[in-house]
Amino acid sequence: MAASTTSLQNGPHGEMYTIKPFQIVEVIDMPNVMYNMKSYYSSTDYKEDSTANTPIANLEKRHDDVLKRLEQLQSSVSKLGEKYQVSKATEPAIQAKVLEGTRKPPPVTSQLTGSRGTSGSKPMFISGNVVDLVINVDPSKIPLSLIIMCERLSEQFTVHKSTYSHSSVSGTVPDRLQNLLTSNGIKRGDSQVVINFVWKKVAYGPELIVDPTRQTPIQGEVNVARYLARLLNPSWDQDDIVRATQQDELLDLAQLQILEGNTKERAAAVKSLNSLLGKKTWLDGESPNIADICCWSAVQQSGQASGPPANVKKWLTSCSQHKFFETALSMLS
Repeated sequence: MAASTTSLQNGPHGEMYTIKPFQIVEVIDMPNVMYNMKSYYSSTDYKEDSTANTPIANLEKRHDDVLKRLEQLQSSVSKLGEKYQVSKATEPAIQAKVLEGTRKPPPVTSQLTGSRGTSGSKPMFISGNVVDLVINVDPSKIPLSLIIMCERLSEQFTVHKSTYSHSSVSGTVPDRLQNLLTSNGIKRGDSQVVINFVWKKVAYGPELIVDPTRQTPIQGEVNVARYLARLLNPSWDQDDIVRATQQDELLDLAQLQILEGNTKERAAAVKSLNSLLGKKTWLDGESPNIADICCWSAVQQSGQASGPPANVKKWLTSCSQHKFFETALSMLS
């Protein structure tokens, strides 16, 4: 490109001067050895059909291509399953079934949940023919409510119970806890529910494992108690939703304020229990249920049982005299 000339006026005489061009554009000859190739990012699968005149036709073609790919994937997965002998699941992981052949028919009314259940209702489980539960518990923080709930399950169903010690607490488990839960001659193969109580160091309270391949552990004493209560009465939430919600509020109070709260929160929670009891013997109903069991356990573990308000003191006395709490009380001595 030829150098461009810029005319500028400089002073009254209008003298001119030239400057060099800012950019010089050179013509580049393309080599004749180049060849064309398809774009890496383009896909012939989604290339618009030149014979189609509407977007609907292109969308249908894409839909057919996706279905073909899914069929190919399904075929590949099936071949892998046959190669490694993986059985196909016949039931969804979250599907609940009813355990058949109950030897001890449960009562019409559940004493623990305080709700009226269907006659002949049976525990629900995830897979297999036996409800197999593993409960990891720290021996330094004994979950009294879970001991009570396990005993209630034994009264209603055929339960095989075992106690183990994990290597994380080896040598530190007291003798009275070594065989806390025993089967009393009931064989595993003859049982409907299997409870494996494992003394183990756990960071966030007791944890329940039902099926390690299909679920994460259920953590927290009260949450595990909720699960066990629903084994006793699967229709707990359906029979009386208002009462079930009230009980859940008491369970939250036991876990979040009494077990996990600070000194002020615990004192406030005990004061709430005192107001709720009033002239009543039990927190909810005419007999102790899961709310009484979990709140009692929380009060005992948090040290709030010494010097409680009048109504709570009377309630604690009633608990100590009821058969539900006999075994758990022996853990306090």
